[in-house]
Amino acid sequence: MFAGAACGSQPKADVLKEIETDCGVQSERGKKLTYIYGTSVGSDYNEVQCVTNHMPDAAYEQLEKDEQRGKSYSEAHGGKALQGGMDVDGYSWSWTVIRNYDTAETHLRVEKQ
Repeated sequence: MFAGAACGSQPKADVLKEIETDCGVQSERGKKLTYIYGTSVGSDYNEVQCVTNHMPDAAYEQLEKDEQRGKSYSEAHGGKALQGGMDVDGYSWSWTVIRNYDTAETHLRVEKQ
């Protein structure tokens, strides 16, 4: 057992380290990761899936909804990008969805709190 760990508790996974190891995407000194994907940046589908598979379910579900409504949001708000995010288990998950003209990008950020 780890010193200071409660009986039966599991140490929390280091999500950034898991993304680095599993997906080959580097964080900024193990504290923050910015990942940009979309048709306008020539993304690797498997890499995108690998990174987003590490997201908590609630954050991923909200990201999917925001990506689906990104174009209508941009049209209704003069070309502005849609921003969203949430804090889950000691990590801040945030994103910017850009859907206008020929641009289809998502900027995903993960940061230790």
